[in-house]
This record gives sequence, structure tokens and C-alpha cells, in this order.
Amino acid sequence: MASEPEVVLELKVERERSRLDLEELTNLLDGGAVFTDKRREMVKMVVEDPVFKRDNKYFLSSEESFDSAMRKNVHYIELLKSKKLNETNAKAYVESAIDDDFPALVHELMFVPTIEVGDIGPKFGYFGMDNGFLHMTNVRIPRDHMLMKYAQVSRDGTYSKPPAEADKIVYAVMVRTRTLIVDHSAKSLARAITIAIRYSVVRRQTRNRPGEPETQVLDYQTQQFKLFPVLASAYAMKFANQYLMKLNTEVTEEISEGNLKSLPELHATSAGLKAFCSELCCSAIELCRLSCGGHGYSAASGLPQLYADYSPSPTYEGENTVMLLQTA
Repeated sequence: MASEPEVVLELKVERERSRLDLEELTNLLDGGAVFTDKRREMVKMVVEDPVFKRDNKYFLSSEESFDSAMRKNVHYIELLKSKKLNETNAKAYVESAIDDDFPALVHELMFVPTIEVGDIGPKFGYFGMDNGFLHMTNVRIPRDHMLMKYAQVSRDGTYSKPPAEADKIVYAVMVRTRTLIVDHSAKSLARAITIAIRYSVVRRQTRNRPGEPETQVLDYQTQQFKLFPVLASAYAMKFANQYLMKLNTEVTEEISEGNLKSLPELHATSAGLKAFCSELCCSAIELCRLSCGGHGYSAASGLPQLYADYSPSPTYEGENTVMLLQTA
């Protein structure tokens, strides 16, 4: 069993000063004590598994990163089967604890027959993810494989437009993904601000008076002005996402019953929150990195990789300018 990590004295002192009940706060963020216990169980299982070790993460080449991520992906699937982890929350906790790219993630849900495939090349981040291309030449795709639930193509090639209400249902296609982006924003920002605040507690610089210890960087008001609004934003995003998830569930149930009345509100809300949260998170992660001085430039801080992997969020699943216009 892994031993408890030694806590830096400055962190221990700051935590003891808190007037919050940390266990109650943790339960609130997890959605209840039962979920906290389950998350801790899953995290412990991942941390103690040697396959998921990350000691050399920042020293791997692109090919080594992909091989490592694929090996973890395979072991993850085997773990789900052997431990019979069928619950959605259990899978999410394990994936979060592994904290690595999942190269085969798309193919969990669909497998596309290919003729020519390739990798798009080096990217800004996600080095363990093989974002590829598919090129099909003279390949016939059966009509019933072309998403014909609403719009249809007859055998003679005649296109039939979907009914008017189907156009509205198209809104719902991307809503779930945008909801997940808001959740990803909250978690990424929480991680960044945790790193920055812990660093600011441990890092000391400049004595106020001769003979006194150097001042903790967090005690400088300028550092507080940088970091405390980011901390508040992380909590706000978390609770905003909880509301959005609840709204999405309710509206999805209404849609299944043929009621589309609330769909425009869900579409506008999810589009606006996706744009706002992803833009804010992206800039705030960089602010956290800058707040750590030269240490923030080190890959070992975790912040450069976090920023690189998160930075596509303002553009994928709806470019933010378009998303804001959708809400407007």
C-alpha cells in the first residue's frame, strides 16, 4: 500500500487555518458523501497500479507518449471488465485519476471502415492522442449508414428535407458535448488554481524586516488579486455545470416525449456557457502559470501541459464567437 505523502509545513498551516469543513466541501463538490467515497476508492486503485505511473511523462517522445497512452488505455478496459466497473461515475473517476490521453476513445463508440488513414502531424498539445485523417476513394456508403432518421436520400438519389421540428432537434446534438466542455473547464481551472495557490503558499520571497522569514508569495495582495478571482470562478463553473447538467437531463426527457418547448433555452444556455467558461478557463490557466514565476514554465509544474491540452476548447464543438452569437 502506498504511504501517505508528506505534506509541506506551509500547506499544513494554511489548511489548518481554514474555517471550512473540508470533508463537507468535498462531499458537496462530489455530489454527496457516497460519491466521495467511490471516487477515493477509484483514485486509490489507479494510484497503486504500476501501469498508470506517470513519473517520466514529460520525458517521452511523441511515439513513446502514444505507446504509453495506448498501453494505459488497454489496461483501463481490462480493469473495467475485471473489476466490473459498469457505473458511469466509476468510469469517470478512473479516467480522471489516470489523467492521460485515450487514443482509442472515439472507437469506443464507433469504428469507421477505412481505406487510407494517417496522422495529422504534431499538435500544440495532446501528444499521446493520434488525431488522424481518413481518405476514402470510390467507397460506397450504404444509404442507411448516413444518419437518415430525419433527412433521407432515396435509392434514385432524391433528397427529402426533414420536417420543420427536426431542425430544432439538431440543436440537441451538440448540447451534451458543450455541457461536458463546461465540466472540463471547471475541472481544468480547479487543477490550475490548486497548483498556483499551493506554489504561492510554499514559495517565499523578500523579508519585510531583517531577521524575519521571507514572506509567502500568497501574502502579497497583488498575488491575491490574481488568484482569488480564479478560485471563485472555479467554484462558479462547477455549480453552473451542475445546473446545466440538470437542465440537459430535463430537456432531453421532454424531447423524448415530443416536447421541444425548452430546447431553445437549453441550446442558448449551453452555447453561452461553453463560450464563456472555455474562454475564461484558457486565460486563467495562463494567469496561474505566470503567477508561478519561472517554475510555471517548467513542464514539471503541470501547467504548460494543462494549458496546451485545454487550449483547443474555445474553438472545438463550436467556435466561441459563433457560440456567443447563438446565445445572443
